[in-house]
Amino acid sequence: MSNLFLTASIRAIAEAEKISTEEFPISDEVAQDVSADLEYRMREIIQEAKKFTRHGKRRQMTTDDVNNALKVRNMEPIYGYPSGQNIKSVESLFKRAANSDVFYVQKNVQDFKSALRSPLPAIPPEISFMNHWLAIEGVQPSISQNPQTVIQSTHSEATNDNGEPAAKKGKAADMVEVKPLREHTLSREQQFLFKAMTEGFMQKHDEVSRQSTLKTLREDPGLHPLVPFFARYIVEEIQENKENLSVLMNVLEIFSALLKNPHVYVETYLTPIIPMVMTCVVGRRLGPHGNNEHWDVRKRAGEVVVEMCNKYSSTYHDLQRRVLKTFYDALLDKKKSISTHYGSFLAISLFGAQTADEMLIDIIPEYISIFNGKKKKRQEAAMMIDLIKGTVAIAYKYKQSLYNDAIPTSEEEKYKTANDTLENEDSSNSTTS
Repeated sequence: MSNLFLTASIRAIAEAEKISTEEFPISDEVAQDVSADLEYRMREIIQEAKKFTRHGKRRQMTTDDVNNALKVRNMEPIYGYPSGQNIKSVESLFKRAANSDVFYVQKNVQDFKSALRSPLPAIPPEISFMNHWLAIEGVQPSISQNPQTVIQSTHSEATNDNGEPAAKKGKAADMVEVKPLREHTLSREQQFLFKAMTEGFMQKHDEVSRQSTLKTLREDPGLHPLVPFFARYIVEEIQENKENLSVLMNVLEIFSALLKNPHVYVETYLTPIIPMVMTCVVGRRLGPHGNNEHWDVRKRAGEVVVEMCNKYSSTYHDLQRRVLKTFYDALLDKKKSISTHYGSFLAISLFGAQTADEMLIDIIPEYISIFNGKKKKRQEAAMMIDLIKGTVAIAYKYKQSLYNDAIPTSEEEKYKTANDTLENEDSSNSTTS
């Protein structure tokens, strides 16, 4: 049986490693045994490497397969021979000796002086992180961070200004165009459901049917594709029906139900919806002239704003601060109407007794001075004063529970000033009447 490795090769390797010398040469039997064992080991490694090639769904074995086989056998891998697309022949890794089939590894001599004199490479930029929307509702936004989807033009060749075929210049001459984003469409069943939940909800007078619709909006996970259409519907209905209080109330109920649904993603569409809902709180005029039901609409809109802030304040850390600042500025604006002041004061108080204590109690004397300088009807003036009194009472109870009825003197003085201001306002109103 002829071995794969000749005994002469074994002797040459042994002499190169100084295992065999002239005084103690290896015998032919030892060289044959070593050759047989080496052939066995080589076949074993190659068979193991073929497994990696087969599992990698490749036909050609790479040096990575051999290294993986060596690692499986607890042997040190071979360094300096990477696999890749640029390695297509033995000559790419080894140097062929002249007029022979002998290959050797070419070692390039590096000059340290030239390496030291060469300019330093550019300093790499510092590692940083940023976030952006990869996709919103399954649609990739057209921003610089996302790859643009392009398709080749259907024209077989470009033309010049004279309408003649232009000369092709490789891939650079290929005409490309950006593929437009597809508009999200609804199936017929989804369109019927959306119509039933909007137009049907507005026209229903049966309370049982209305509550059933609101329950579906609060719990149904299949409403997710309809969210962008609900968002547009809410914005358009509030813009077009500021004189119709029943429509405004129904739209607020729909939005409130969607906020309670844990299966839908309303967060993306808050930007256009928030101004519309806040308009229902601080709008100068809501509903027809003389209709007093707008106070209920303002209160319900304020409750919806609080629900929205409570749900998304953890995601948008400045959402509640910005909303409260808007209401606060509207409350102290002398040019705003009493109804706007009422909605602003009510919305801030709905955020809780702590918020009312921190933002409203200190400014009551200042606001009363603004309140007295405005023309107002008797009903809206009475509602504004009753709202302030109720808020002060609730905030004072909060302070008592916070300090176990031992309120600090500074806080007690603050509430005493607010109550004295309200008492003076009541006495002046009674004198005027």
